[in-house]
Amino acid sequence: MKLALALLALTLPAANAVEYSWTKGTEICAGIIVPCSDLDCSATAVGPCPGEEKKPTAWLETAFQGLAYVDSEKYLDVKTGKVSLDDTTYKIIEATGPGFRDYNDEVKSADLDSSDSDASDSDDGKFAFSMVGNVFGDTETAGGYVGLVSFLNTGTTTLKTNYVPVFSAESGSKQTPRDDAWSDSDIGAPFGPYFACISEISADKKCGAERSIKPDDYQFSIFGGVAGKDYDTEVQKGVDGFPAGMDKMGVRIQLKATGFAVTDLKVNGKSWAPSMVNEDVNSLSIMHESGGLNYEFPKKYNTGDAKDAEEDKDLPNTGTHDMAIRISTIDEEKQTIMIDYLFDTSKLSADTWFIYAPDVTAVPVPSSNPTISAAPSSINDSKSSATTTVKGSFFLITTVVAIMNLAN
Repeated sequence: MKLALALLALTLPAANAVEYSWTKGTEICAGIIVPCSDLDCSATAVGPCPGEEKKPTAWLETAFQGLAYVDSEKYLDVKTGKVSLDDTTYKIIEATGPGFRDYNDEVKSADLDSSDSDASDSDDGKFAFSMVGNVFGDTETAGGYVGLVSFLNTGTTTLKTNYVPVFSAESGSKQTPRDDAWSDSDIGAPFGPYFACISEISADKKCGAERSIKPDDYQFSIFGGVAGKDYDTEVQKGVDGFPAGMDKMGVRIQLKATGFAVTDLKVNGKSWAPSMVNEDVNSLSIMHESGGLNYEFPKKYNTGDAKDAEEDKDLPNTGTHDMAIRISTIDEEKQTIMIDYLFDTSKLSADTWFIYAPDVTAVPVPSSNPTISAAPSSINDSKSSATTTVKGSFFLITTVVAIMNLAN
């Protein structure tokens, strides 16, 4: 089975040194570098490719930049639009694993064996799946795992689900060959799949209404977990370099524009300015003469108990919580954008998993200013339409993480 969809980044590949292989939906394409070197294998891209176009002329490349614990009100500087020079407002946690990736460029809904799934027998229900990730710190004492999961609906029917399949690893884990319904990879994560709820969790800890992936929708999730016998005592405000005002764990992702111009970026419907770094982000959009991309950011994420997780089973749920998102460090010369996904540290005790799921859609020409809808008020935003229900068939994730580049 060939690899044709995109994975996320440990570090950035050299500019213009590689070529992407693209998987096409109806109006959007997702890409990965094949063949690739160690650094290139973690790069992913998405862009509009309308009509008969087999690849985009403009795209955004995605790369994880790192993990840090921050004082969310102080770690960004409103004057510069970048990370503060005061390094007491954040603490970086370094990646310690080799990096893992799982993928399958064509998963058919009818091929999935899930007792909880009402998957259609139609051949039109299919999607590309990917997940990349890495270990941070030491999961024996105080550390965690973070990854990105992605889906591109390449079929002609809407997929409906309230779960997403995820893989994981711990300190000392080795890259593991996989060949199953979800993954055809020589460097997969050793644990999983597990199924994480991506709809709002009710008071009785049940997973809520199904979400929809329409044909051509590209969606991704940030999944991870924290662990370690000393996590709850070591990860404390003002202890061992953790900020005195620490309130969030931040996952930083870099978007790099090709064809697009980062100066055309719209955040919450308006042009971005450095003074906006502490504004919560509901939407992001960017346009090119060939089309554009629109990101919508629901303001909720889920957590649960990872201690007794079982493979091929649903992860136990804890609850749904408020999400915060920041955009900073728009670099016109490098054509890069930094997005920080901020999780409440008070919800992250040892053996807790977490997941957050934004949406990405293509914007057709001749729209010069894409319509930006309000971000869904809940993680279980239900876009109407339907036919195929697939447990776990949600975001084409791509994940691998490196050290947060706070110097940018």
